[in-house]
Amino acid sequence: MFSEAQFISEFYMKNLDDRKTLRGYLPDDEPLFDLKARRLPDHWSLWWDDKRRVALKLKPCPPAKAILDIFETRLLPLRDMRSI
Repeated sequence: MFSEAQFISEFYMKNLDDRKTLRGYLPDDEPLFDLKARRLPDHWSLWWDDKRRVALKLKPCPPAKAILDIFETRLLPLRDMRSI
């Protein structure tokens, strides 16, 4: 039994054979995956949703402190409501 992934996340790969293997699972007609002329910046990736046929370029995740600050900002109003 062989199963293909519905979602693929591609980071820069040094090995040419690995890149060729991955390309076999990605669409030929999606310009975002044409990396012949360029390389993704460090920590960026490409995301492919096979079912919806959607490709996205993903930026790096923010630092942990920035994520925690966002949670704190969004949770603060909920904490204030509990004290009422």
